[in-house]
Amino acid sequence: AVCVFLSLLLFALFSTSQGVLLTPIVNFYSLTESSQGAPNAAMNIGCTIALLSSLFVMGRISKPKLLVIFTVTAVLFILPAALKPSFTVFTILYLCIGISLGYLDTLSSSAIADLFTGKRGSVMMGILHAMFGIGGMLTPILIGSLMDRGLAWNYVYLIIGGLGILLCLYIIPVGRN
Repeated sequence: AVCVFLSLLLFALFSTSQGVLLTPIVNFYSLTESSQGAPNAAMNIGCTIALLSSLFVMGRISKPKLLVIFTVTAVLFILPAALKPSFTVFTILYLCIGISLGYLDTLSSSAIADLFTGKRGSVMMGILHAMFGIGGMLTPILIGSLMDRGLAWNYVYLIIGGLGILLCLYIIPVGRN
């Protein structure tokens, strides 16, 4: 259950950082109004791809393996965003991140439902959603504070990716077992 909570926390960290990052990204890439939402749109398309494809993948590959695979791939796609790639590559990274995070979102509720039933299941589902809420409330505040102190926008991806690596150090061995 802790693996599931941590993977959903990674989703919250990344997705809720986007509001704080929007202006620096727009400025860095000199985006027009029509292209400012492209990365987040790509992420949402990726999440939709994950939701639809999960109907065919779940059951063929175990949920713990999928959790490990998509936590690791999310981190692997988050980290290169720190390199300030071209806007096209940046948007493609967001699409791939969206697929990974979409799987984590889809898997998390399903995995908790498999692990716990009845009243305990309701409590654990509540904790799962609280993890996303806590990450969602704290991330913009913390990242905004760091950026106010001079942290460059692209280093936010290193911080989130670094935290993701730390989460993977727990998720990979536990998820494999």
